[in-house]
Amino acid sequence: MSLVVITGGASGIGRGMAQSFAELGHRVVIGDIKEEAGQRTAREIGVRFLRVDVTSATDVTAFIDAARADACFDVLIANVGRNDGLPTARTKPTDWDRSIRVNLSSMFYTCRTALPYLSPGGSIIMTSSLVGVIGQRNSSAYAAAKGGIIAYVKALALELAPRKITVNAIAPGDVMTPAYEKWLKGQPPDTLVRIQAQIPLGRFAAPEEIGALAVFLASARFITGQTIIIDGGKSLGR
Repeated sequence: MSLVVITGGASGIGRGMAQSFAELGHRVVIGDIKEEAGQRTAREIGVRFLRVDVTSATDVTAFIDAARADACFDVLIANVGRNDGLPTARTKPTDWDRSIRVNLSSMFYTCRTALPYLSPGGSIIMTSSLVGVIGQRNSSAYAAAKGGIIAYVKALALELAPRKITVNAIAPGDVMTPAYEKWLKGQPPDTLVRIQAQIPLGRFAAPEEIGALAVFLASARFITGQTIIIDGGKSLGR
């Protein structure tokens, strides 16, 4: 039974990942800034919740110390994402800095703090995005940050290979999360149909499907430094 630590685990993709590992009997600790949602998720799927602001290096250190409880852990999942949906012309320096801090610096804080406590042969998984692979208009800062994760994964994989620790990223396309559902409510009625028409498999992913990929990557001992796209074929074009 492995100890799995997941940031951004209160809802959406993070919750799907936590549920996937918990259902297999692993001990799971989730961290999130959303305390009420985190506590609810912990009760509903049987995991442990700790509050953390991943944009604070000090907060991350306290979170990792509490999560490991004086033991090593086997799987670290750095899963945080926020897209302000702004084109470059409307992106203020403060918007840019916030996006990099939330989407990229948080990955560095989490991984750097956790490194001494990861078991040999363990696994690090970071959540990137299809936007970081192929780009997207009106998402310049988000694309830069998520693309940065892809490069960081390659470098960290080389650094940790002597310890047999694998480092990979997941790049989801469209995933039907509570946040996405909320966004759709403010869009024209045909938005969902139009987006699904761009996906060869004709639908959004469920958070649990991203979780299933995370479970696989955590067990795949000869895959490292890679970013796995899970997008229903959207990146292939139609």
